[in-house]
Amino acid sequence: MRRMQLQGILTAIALLMSTAAVMAQGEDALRKGQEVEKKKNYAEAMRWYKEAAEKGNPQAQVEIGNLYAEGHGVKQSYAEALRWYRPAADKGNAEAQNDVGMFLLTGMGVKKDVVEGTRWLRKAAEQGNEVAQRNIGMVYLQGMGVPQDREEAIRWFRKAAAQGDDDAKAALKMLGVK
Repeated sequence: MRRMQLQGILTAIALLMSTAAVMAQGEDALRKGQEVEKKKNYAEAMRWYKEAAEKGNPQAQVEIGNLYAEGHGVKQSYAEALRWYRPAADKGNAEAQNDVGMFLLTGMGVKKDVVEGTRWLRKAAEQGNEVAQRNIGMVYLQGMGVPQDREEAIRWFRKAAAQGDDDAKAALKMLGVK
């Protein structure tokens, strides 16, 4: 019995080490993709991002979504961008959650769903994503799918501004708030 337990533990350790190695390979591929994207070599960036995404890297999925959203190296497609953002958002990537939220909120590549879009934005904002915090502030300021609430908008703008978001700072200034 004891031998079986030890064998199970060793198997689990081997599996964890194998998973860590695959994740490290995904990180390397992501970095290579980001390096070549800076040089505007979008086709090569896509190749590296796909390799990283196949290894389960959510940031690589976001990068692929960004290439589709912006039409860099591929035909622009909001639907395809969203297809890549969703799995990253499901894994808890705040940038992807913000992107999914904005696509749903505005109806880009998908049927407009303000309530679901706001839910995704809130997930990202609560993780500290300053862009999502600003976006949630705008949702409350404009009353998009939620009751219009100036104070709640200000609260979110302040959070984003505290992280250096210039648009949130401008919104606070426009509202006459310090």
